[in-house]
Amino acid sequence: MGVLKNSKKFTRRDFLKRTTAGIFSSGVLVNRGKYFRVKGEKFPANDVEMKYRILGRSGLKVSEIGMGTWEAPNENVMSYAIDKGINYIDTAPEYKEGEEERMIGRVVKNRRDKVVIASKIFTTSKSTKQETMKSIEAILKRMQTDYIDIIMIYQVGEILPRRGITKGIERLKNENVIEVANQAKKDGKIRALGVSSHGGDLTGYMNYAIDSGNFDMIMIKYNFMTFPEEEKITKKAKEKNVGSVAFKVVGGAYDQKIKGYENSRTPEFRRAAIKWVLSNPNITTLVIRMPTFEEVNNCLKSLSEKMGYNDKKMLERYASAVKPYFCRWCGTCTQACPYSVAIPTIQRYLMYYTNFNHQRTAMQKYAKLLPEQRAEYCFECSALCEKICPNNIPIKEILTEAHRTLKSDIT
Repeated sequence: MGVLKNSKKFTRRDFLKRTTAGIFSSGVLVNRGKYFRVKGEKFPANDVEMKYRILGRSGLKVSEIGMGTWEAPNENVMSYAIDKGINYIDTAPEYKEGEEERMIGRVVKNRRDKVVIASKIFTTSKSTKQETMKSIEAILKRMQTDYIDIIMIYQVGEILPRRGITKGIERLKNENVIEVANQAKKDGKIRALGVSSHGGDLTGYMNYAIDSGNFDMIMIKYNFMTFPEEEKITKKAKEKNVGSVAFKVVGGAYDQKIKGYENSRTPEFRRAAIKWVLSNPNITTLVIRMPTFEEVNNCLKSLSEKMGYNDKKMLERYASAVKPYFCRWCGTCTQACPYSVAIPTIQRYLMYYTNFNHQRTAMQKYAKLLPEQRAEYCFECSALCEKICPNNIPIKEILTEAHRTLKSDIT
């Protein structure tokens, strides 16, 4: 990747301050709060033909672009997306405490067979059969449906002590969960079982999930800034007939104007990121937020375009600009932390606050971390995490800034 030309020199502290304020002076303009209010070009979405792929051995036919419902669009936008052929909808019970699932249920009530819905359950290594079935039944009740197409074990790799989750791969080995899922398939309550992960030992978790034969699909963060191991994971999944769903596809979602590419705006950047992901034939579908009618149209347009030279250069310039600050969630840093700080998770919460304009959600999530997981220990720490980080990210500075920014909701 090339180095940005005409970039102003700035310190890491400047980056954090200017990101929060809305300006990234190396050539990326972070326009907080405007990212999902896409304005600009209009085009006839009716001219775009949706494409579909088969989600591994589940046999489910899913649109190449799926709708994510974290901080979801309104019902009209979701209905519009379904009308345009987007049939894969991803959600989770924690999204607005189940309200997103209820909304999906209302939208698809009269066309349930037209959509493939994926939701998730938190399980531990000790979850019982009764607890697991109760979680599935609660999703069905909120959606007012007889079945859910895909149930995923949620956020494998996250350490969530308040939920009793202190280990990673052991969650995937819980035979109670597998038995309940298999019985739910036989009873017609679910159609596929999967695994979702933001990071941590992503390679270990997903290789186990694929090799175990217990899971029909995997959901992983995958974008133009991720590391090569994820390519290997999707290839292996395809060979084992396990579907692969990509999320976090825009690499941090910094609203940006890249110097030298004045004609490139957010819609073009998002389309380039989508095209990059779908260029991998081992990916079944991707999940992306589409909160407006314009954003639905913009994402659909990517299906009618080929990945070109300008797309690649745009992504390269973006990656070069944010590389020193963008956490890949590889989990390497956590091995060196003497305090059990949730380093990648906190960086993600700061991204929610700064890039997605979801300040309250970010602060609430941070408040739910245990005291020892928060970044207040980082102020006096010698930053061993930085010494081991393979991407040379200024972790201490980012985490101390995150604590100052997010702590206001802690009571």
